[in-house]
Amino acid sequence: MGWDVGFATVPMLAVLAALGVLVTVRPTYGNRWYWLWVIIIVPGGVGWLAYARREHLAPRPRARRDGGVAGLVTALVASFLLGLVALLVGNATGMTVIPR
Repeated sequence: MGWDVGFATVPMLAVLAALGVLVTVRPTYGNRWYWLWVIIIVPGGVGWLAYARREHLAPRPRARRDGGVAGLVTALVASFLLGLVALLVGNATGMTVIPR
């Protein structure tokens, strides 16, 4: 019985990629802590999509960027809403789309 290296490698690479992106580019919508929380907490790659959309596809600089606490709250609310949507879709489709 051995330890599966791939099990830990993927999350570690994701965190390193998030840190790499956030250290090299100065965000315009939220500060680095905001995007760190959103990228790490929001499931299914949706945090990455939000970062790409807000910072790279349609950047609009703001006078005051959102901070880390706002990012944490945003990430928790988004995670809750995504879980709720998954639950509703699963119940509406008889659990054929999203397996248990």
